Amino acid sequence: MENQTVGLSYGILSDPLNKQLDKQKLKYDKNKIAQFEVQRGAINTLRFSGLLTDSMVDKILSKLHKKIIAHIAEANKQAVAKA
Repeated sequence: MENQTVGLSYGILSDPLNKQLDKQKLKYDKNKIAQFEVQRGAINTLRFSGLLTDSMVDKILSKLHKKIIAHIAEANKQAVAKA
């Protein structure tokens, strides 16, 4: 399988993660993605309640993104390319 770029959106109006991954025809563990979805919701709740600064949100979403990408890479038997 050729390298694939994975695009995910984490905003409040974004589709659920499982839907975004399905559109990209990627394999994943439904329970893991459900956990990540709960975390995404919590981040957005804290963001819009004013408890997190933009820089805090950027750092947290970066960590969440890395965890999701690592899971997707493992589920699809791919390595994560370093940028």
